[in-house]
Amino acid sequence: MANAALSNGAEAEYTCSPPFESLDEALEAYPSVNGSFGHLLLLQKEADHGTLCQALRPYFESAHLDARQEFHSDIGIDLHPDAGDEDIHQRT
Repeated sequence: MANAALSNGAEAEYTCSPPFESLDEALEAYPSVNGSFGHLLLLQKEADHGTLCQALRPYFESAHLDARQEFHSDIGIDLHPDAGDEDIHQRT
């Protein structure tokens, strides 16, 4: 998997590859280069929007998981629905 540098110098680890096949099915690419300037026009094809969303979801969740964990840790929040319920974490 590809890694990306974070602002704190650490690297983000992606656990899911981009869904290239699904993107190729949904988008038509029209690249152009003029000297050192490059442009990529992407036009949406007639495609099943739900299928594309399902293919993209694991990649985006993987790509942003470390950032969400860092932000939640820094500001002291937990987005789990039972996070504030102390009784749910105690065994009886």
